[in-house]
Amino acid sequence: MTADFRSVQVKMRKRDERFESRDKHREKPDPLSEKKASGEPPEIKFFRPKDFSFNDEDNTATCPAGQVLRLSRKGRVHVSASGHPYQTYIAQASDCAACPLRGQCLKRRRSKKGANDERGRQVTRFFPRPKDLSHPSERMRQAIDSPRGRQLYSQRIGTVEPVFANLRHNKRMNRLNLRGQAKVRTPWSLYCMVHNIEKLQRTSYGQTGFQ
Repeated sequence: MTADFRSVQVKMRKRDERFESRDKHREKPDPLSEKKASGEPPEIKFFRPKDFSFNDEDNTATCPAGQVLRLSRKGRVHVSASGHPYQTYIAQASDCAACPLRGQCLKRRRSKKGANDERGRQVTRFFPRPKDLSHPSERMRQAIDSPRGRQLYSQRIGTVEPVFANLRHNKRMNRLNLRGQAKVRTPWSLYCMVHNIEKLQRTSYGQTGFQ
C-alpha cells in the first residue's frame, strides 16, 4: 500500500458521513500532562499565520495588532516542494519595533542599534494545491468517491483490512527488507501462506482432521 493511497483513504473517511462520530471514540489526552509545575513561567504562545487576516482586494495581510503586512519585493506566487502555491508578506521593521504585542510575535530581541537593523514579521499564506486530474492519487480519490467506489470500500473494511491488520500486528510484518516486486513476492507469499493456514486451522477442516 503506497503513501498516496493511504492519504486517499484517510481523506475519504473525513468526507464520508459514516465516520462523523469517530472523534468521540478516540482516547482523550490527560488534562494534567500539559500543566506546568508551580513557580514556572507560563509558556508564551506566539501568533501563527491563522491569527493574521488576509485581504484579497489589495493583497495584503493584517496582524493581530492591526499593522499591515505587504508582499515581499518579488511579490509573485511561489510553489512549495509539495506543490502548494504560497505568498510571503512582510511588516515594516519600525511597526514591529514599537508594537506592544512584539513578545507574542517575534522571538528575536530588540536590537541595540535600532529598529532599522531588524526585519519585521513575516507570514506565509498557502493556497490550495491545484488538482491534477491525471495524478494517480486524484484518480484514486475520484474512484473511491464514486457510488461504485463507496460500495467496494465498504466491503474492503470487512474483507481486506482485517487481513492487513493480522499480518502487520499479529504476525509483525511491519516492513519488507527487499526491494522490487519480484523479490518482495517471496516473503509476502510466505506471510499469506501462514495467514491461510491459520484460517484453515480455525475452520471445520482443522476440527475434523482434514487430510
